[in-house]
Amino acid sequence: MTELLKHAFAVASALPDEQQDEIAGVLLGLAGDDSAVIILTPEERADLAEALEEVERGETISLEEAQANWAEYGS
Repeated sequence: MTELLKHAFAVASALPDEQQDEIAGVLLGLAGDDSAVIILTPEERADLAEALEEVERGETISLEEAQANWAEYGS
């Protein structure tokens, strides 16, 4: 391990856990590790939970509606 990488780990280890996980995800991605974990923010977790509840209640849209939404708002 290079001295620069050792220094980066030492600096990162003093950061809060959430920031350490973000750095780890970036590092794993740069190293080509596709198994990197995606860390969701509390807001993203809440949005995902709400979406899953909507699906369970059958509140979904048709493929045509999804395509129209993507055409209007997608990138």
